[in-house]
Amino acid sequence: MNLLDRARISGAVHSYDFWLDVRGVRRARRRDLRHELHANLLDAAARHGAREAVRGLGDVRPWRLRLLPQTRTDRAGTPACRRAPLPWSQPSS
Repeated sequence: MNLLDRARISGAVHSYDFWLDVRGVRRARRRDLRHELHANLLDAAARHGAREAVRGLGDVRPWRLRLLPQTRTDRAGTPACRRAPLPWSQPSS
């Protein structure tokens, strides 16, 4: 596997990790999912080539919707988006 193939696989894994982070997945769970995807991509790349392995993934953003809870929560269970009001949602006085 050459450097370009490794870069393709690494880019796909980092993209997946980014969207998991946006979705609020904890670091340990993200690490496990990242390692699983990386191992699967290396296996597929060995059989079909890295380009085809990454192309076979498609867009990774919809995956996070199936795997993860919908909102990020703090320790009290309050969704992060409800903790503080947004400045533009306040009526001006």
